[in-house]
Amino acid sequence: GELSDVVYAPIAAILLRSLYGGSNVVFALEFAEEILPFTDVLPLATICWVVDTFAGDSDLACLLQVGNYNSAKDLSAGAIDREPPIEKR
Repeated sequence: GELSDVVYAPIAAILLRSLYGGSNVVFALEFAEEILPFTDVLPLATICWVVDTFAGDSDLACLLQVGNYNSAKDLSAGAIDREPPIEKR
């Protein structure tokens, strides 16, 4: 019920944020969805998956901080330091 959402909201928000590369936007939306009454019908995790999978380079992905947005953020932060493979001829 709605009372259990008080306990579940932060757990769900943290798990969804970790699933989508630390997106604070996804965290805030999921927390609001779970904590507010009668908003459980919104499939936020599914929406994030669809955006991440099929429109990872869109403006919506950038807004949600999912998809290719996270890859670009990781590269700019120096998280990926390996060099591209050298092609053999």
